[in-house]
Amino acid sequence: MIPPPSSRYSPMERRRLLLTASSNVAIGIAFLALWFFSGRHWWQLLIAAGFMVFGVWVLLDLRRTRGPK
Repeated sequence: MIPPPSSRYSPMERRRLLLTASSNVAIGIAFLALWFFSGRHWWQLLIAAGFMVFGVWVLLDLRRTRGPK
């Protein structure tokens, strides 16, 4: 049985996931800056997109499972 979304993550786990997601978005922005200010290689955009997509996906999941206020 799948638990309801509001009880999926403990508060400590939510903090850890928030740190992971925000770090991934920051690394993605750093790779975008690297792409913009250096040789503009395709792999830099691919890495930036991967980090940012994963970070935003985790942030959206945390928002969806926020639970009652």
